[in-house]
Amino acid sequence: MLEQQYGTPSAHIVNGDPRTAIPDPCSLSQLTSEEPSSSTNCIPLPARVVRRVGATGREVTAKQREACGLLALFSLDNGVCFAAIKRLGPVELSALSNLSRHFRRLMDDPTIDPIWARFYGHNFHMTDQDACEYINLRPKQIFSRLASLSISGKWHVTGRVTQMEQEVENAYGYIQFFTERERLSPIESSFEGEVEDDESAFTVEGKMVGNSVVMYETITNQSNVPIAVNICSGVLSLQGRFMSGVWTQHNPHNTRVLSGTISSGIFEATKLEDGKRSKAR
Repeated sequence: MLEQQYGTPSAHIVNGDPRTAIPDPCSLSQLTSEEPSSSTNCIPLPARVVRRVGATGREVTAKQREACGLLALFSLDNGVCFAAIKRLGPVELSALSNLSRHFRRLMDDPTIDPIWARFYGHNFHMTDQDACEYINLRPKQIFSRLASLSISGKWHVTGRVTQMEQEVENAYGYIQFFTERERLSPIESSFEGEVEDDESAFTVEGKMVGNSVVMYETITNQSNVPIAVNICSGVLSLQGRFMSGVWTQHNPHNTRVLSGTISSGIFEATKLEDGKRSKAR
């Protein structure tokens, strides 16, 4: 009787009740059909089970629509999204780009370029060392290069001095050591340094923002008495191996911090070694 009504079942029936039958595996379209299929031996599911399966399908569709709605929300065509991104800093934007491919593409969109450029502003200077290799970099790439710069290491410094009163020039050269002291932001750091020669010693303190460098050098004699101060301004290449700039020299003054300029000059520096100076002598 059961075979005539339901066909030959290939499922387990509990207590003789065909409604409890556990059918063979079927596709979702077969499971949601209340009519027996001629191409399968699956016993039709009760209506309440069909309704539950159908509801699950609708829930999946709703979740898909919700996901699409969220992606549309995080689209640059959406003014709310763009306004929110403008309020984020470089660390937050980098973290956002690591969440998914969608956000990575979002962060690489040219529309975001002005936001990345805002983070370094006028603190990036293209030198002749950089022009050929980096002129086509986008703002995000420039920011990444600036964030990777470090002045720490051993440098060979050369330059020319102009004695203002005598109007003569002379060349100089020495080895200088810099050590990054504190990273204040992704592209901002403070540093210290020193120079030693036979006649005097320099102690250096400075700050680097982007690839712009400003520092002052206190020059002392062999008795450790300050005799002059150099104010230096320079630009570090995006490769971090070359630096050039200008400086002015001043004497200590009784009534103000520094005297007028007594000499000035230009300098170039090439990095010989990375990292901190070894304490061994």
